[in-house]
Amino acid sequence: MSRKKMIITGGVFLFLLIFFLIINGFFRENKLLLEERNNWREKAVLFAERLDRLEAAEDDTPFGDVGRRELSLQRLEAVSLAFLPENRVNYTFSVIIKNHSTRRFRPAAGFLFLLTLTPGGEVSGADWRIVELPALAGGEAKEILVNGEFSVEGEGELIAYFDLPEYAARPVKTQVPLKESSGLAFFLPGP
Repeated sequence: MSRKKMIITGGVFLFLLIFFLIINGFFRENKLLLEERNNWREKAVLFAERLDRLEAAEDDTPFGDVGRRELSLQRLEAVSLAFLPENRVNYTFSVIIKNHSTRRFRPAAGFLFLLTLTPGGEVSGADWRIVELPALAGGEAKEILVNGEFSVEGEGELIAYFDLPEYAARPVKTQVPLKESSGLAFFLPGP
């Protein structure tokens, strides 16, 4: 065999060897990734089962769903609503917050979200504000008044939500029909 044929044969053999090593590496890496995926899937199933057991155990607490967090929102009511010039409404809402823990702490902030609906049920406006909250002693409940103004477009319904995202299990909601008559908004407090 000539030297040229030996170099070509060696090159082909080297190419095939590198090709098979690369293919083998891909299969080995794929096998490791599949094993890792299966391990994470098993962990996810175990965590989901633990979470379900934890939620079931928390539902048995005297506070029910509220037992998940230290604070609960007891009630949100509209105290007063008044129409102002230029399609503005002045509002005052009352929210009652209760501390279920035994320690005293001050929550960072609460959030009041306002939505206005047209008589047809379409959202005609939205507004929100951050509400500074007072410190609460262990077991204490406080009523907080939230005042402000927002724009409305005609009559309809006002829906208000108050939330403490990191502290309360769920927000509270109230719905108030808006009807202008001699500068005042008439309303019926929601549930």
